[in-house]
Amino acid sequence: MTERITQIIDYLDISVRAFEKSIGAGNGMINKAKSQKRAISTKWITKISDVYPQINNSWILTGEGQMIVDRINSTGLSENVELMKRAEKEIERLNSIIDNQNILIEMLKEKK
Repeated sequence: MTERITQIIDYLDISVRAFEKSIGAGNGMINKAKSQKRAISTKWITKISDVYPQINNSWILTGEGQMIVDRINSTGLSENVELMKRAEKEIERLNSIIDNQNILIEMLKEKK
């Protein structure tokens, strides 16, 4: 997902920091997500959608379809909401796995 966020930033032709400011994110949030190989929260996907309505939420979450949409009908919006709910649960599950793996890595480092 962070690769697609980078594509959005490139498309908008702004800096990462300017993008973070535009969605109300803290300094370094995007780079931190990239370096930790973590998906960004659906909170930020919602913010991106609010600030940049031309960006397709489904594309951000799944990589499917087009990055830019001309219009979204009401059916598309309800589908996006459901997709975002499912994606949020999956992100939480994956972040938990990552956290557990990081703990295991730290434990193995300590044994050296």
